[in-house]
Parts: sequence; C-alpha cells; structure tokens
Amino acid sequence: MTVKLSEGEHVVEFKFFAAGLGTGLILTVIGIAVFVGMILIYLKIKKPVKLSKAVNNDGDIDKDKTDAIIESDISEESEGKE
Repeated sequence: MTVKLSEGEHVVEFKFFAAGLGTGLILTVIGIAVFVGMILIYLKIKKPVKLSKAVNNDGDIDKDKTDAIIESDISEESEGKE
C-alpha cells in the first residue's frame, strides 16, 4: 500500500479493525456463559447417592442357584472371548 504525499514532514496513520472481531467476542462470551450455566445446572440437579447396608439373612439367598448363575456367567464370558 502506498500513499502519495508532497515533500515535507507528514504523519500517516493506518487503523485496522477485523470485521468479525466484535461478533467473535460476543459469541465467545455467550458460549462461556452457557457452559458455566450448564455446569451449575448439572451440579444442582445431580443428587447424592445414598448407600444402605445390605442385610443377608440365611434364608434370603439360595446359594446353589447363586453359584449356578455365577458359573454360567463366567462360562459365557470365556466363550465370548474365544
């Protein structure tokens, strides 16, 4: 870029402003606000898990059925890997 000037001392000043800079800044601020809002909503909605102690009386579980289920699950997993 050239500028024709007469002889002597001059001050030439160029200013540049990117056309999308303002829009980009606005969209960035909106995006950050939405992100922070989503985190806050997630933290507010998320409910703590309450753990309770499991009670096992002798009559509650049939150990033979339980062992059979565990064995069948193990054999299915080993068959799936082959």
